[in-house]
Amino acid sequence: MCHTSSHGTKRVIVWDLETVPDLGGFAAANDLVGKSDVEVRAAIGDKFPKHIYHSVVCIGILVAHAWRRAPYWPAGEA
Repeated sequence: MCHTSSHGTKRVIVWDLETVPDLGGFAAANDLVGKSDVEVRAAIGDKFPKHIYHSVVCIGILVAHAWRRAPYWPAGEA
């Protein structure tokens, strides 16, 4: 998401969610309750499970601002 304010400041917001498979949720939805984690993972296979079968373990956000005078940071400056 990028926004430019009336005084020339640009803002960028970046979100990142890290998830792990929700083995219990997948097992409940696919009649695998009581099966081992290994068996449930085998049923999921190598494919990326649907979002509903994930648990969020980390939420990351970056908010960056750039001004009209310096739309970038030269190499070596932070």
